[in-house]
Amino acid sequence: MPEAFIEYLKAIQEKGPYGTEHAYRTPFENLLNAIKPEDIKFKVTHEPHREKEFGAPDFLITAKGLPIGYIETKKLDEEVADTRKTDQIKKYLKVTPNLIITNYRDFL
Repeated sequence: MPEAFIEYLKAIQEKGPYGTEHAYRTPFENLLNAIKPEDIKFKVTHEPHREKEFGAPDFLITAKGLPIGYIETKKLDEEVADTRKTDQIKKYLKVTPNLIITNYRDFL
């Protein structure tokens, strides 16, 4: 397993299961930056500017200044599949199909 994943899992474990959704964001952002391909230049932005109709997913992924995807994080114990049915996620999916939902363990 690549070192970046090991570091990420250790950070999650150190914070424990009772942290807020925000508690795990820095380790997650570090993981995203560590695993991005060197030949593809994209930027990971934590808490991007809020768009009026769209809202603000927790992370924005851009390439050459253009949005290519979003990531919405949830609490560690939150069921990702259930989150998909919320109004928040439905609103995001109306704007873009490039959305990852994660509770830092499961990804959808």
